[in-house]
Amino acid sequence: MLNKVLAVSALAASVLAVPVQLPDTSSLDLVALLNQTAGFSYLSEHVGQIPALAGALNNLTNITVLAPSNIALRLFPWDTRYYEEWELASVDLLQAILGYHILDGVHTNLSTSFAPYKTAVKQEPWTTVPGGQVVLGRFDTRTFETAFVSGRGLLTQAPTFMKFKGGIIYAIDDVLNLPRGVAYELNNKAANATNFIAALGRAGLLDEVESLGQVTIFAPNDEAFRQVEKAFYGLSKADQAAVLQYHIIPNQITYSSEFKNGTTFKTLGDQDIKINKQRRNFIQNARVLGNDVPIKNGVVHVIDNVMNPKVTPEAQNATQGDGEPAFPLGPGFF
Repeated sequence: MLNKVLAVSALAASVLAVPVQLPDTSSLDLVALLNQTAGFSYLSEHVGQIPALAGALNNLTNITVLAPSNIALRLFPWDTRYYEEWELASVDLLQAILGYHILDGVHTNLSTSFAPYKTAVKQEPWTTVPGGQVVLGRFDTRTFETAFVSGRGLLTQAPTFMKFKGGIIYAIDDVLNLPRGVAYELNNKAANATNFIAALGRAGLLDEVESLGQVTIFAPNDEAFRQVEKAFYGLSKADQAAVLQYHIIPNQITYSSEFKNGTTFKTLGDQDIKINKQRRNFIQNARVLGNDVPIKNGVVHVIDNVMNPKVTPEAQNATQGDGEPAFPLGPGFF
């Protein structure tokens, strides 16, 4: 009986090991590939309606295209995320959204953790990120899935890539969100950091943060603020502002894939905070949670505690799961 089980397991493994044989499309230009791929028929139809766009796409080289599949585009017109955008859409906005789906370079081997990949969106008013706004991408070696993260933390999945003359193309299952300002990106349930935005507004810091050319933000999640709200809102307005400035790193953009143990950042309040990289990433007393959130002028890292500029945390150990509160706990404002 055991031999039969092992034989069946071996047969299944051999079947799974056979790679999927995709057609050789490397000699096709991008528009021809879209035209000849059934799963891109909606996108092909839209591109074909604008001859100048088709010509421009075919002239691009050394690129990776994240192309929404028919499934993604079929749902797109009824997606409430986009109602306001399309009501106000301009040609420039549509071009920016398209450009956000085109990555610089040919990326056949994505990082195994989410890393930033520069897109064709490179100028204001859409971004102030040097070298271009990013999409975060990775290849998961456990599930063998390729995934990309865009604005509002939107996660899209893709199967293996296809080749064309100018590069490669991934079929993604949603339309990417072009990142906007920090208030727009975090004022939603998915980000779970609306209290941080509210606190920035009350402290008179939100406009300043939005106007920074480059910024890295460590934003406490809503639960972190609820835990210490009595202590935090018991502070003077000036002290509240000082605490919030402690979470903001001006003049640089650092993604979590670039974190190194002991890296020090200079905050908006001119104080130092430090990364402690164990099995997980910590910043001072707080643990970094989830995926990076790209914003118009940088990146947000959501964390599990509010940091305190007057408290020096103990070093985290390799087995520690969560950060430690740096304020007295207790309910209050929210």
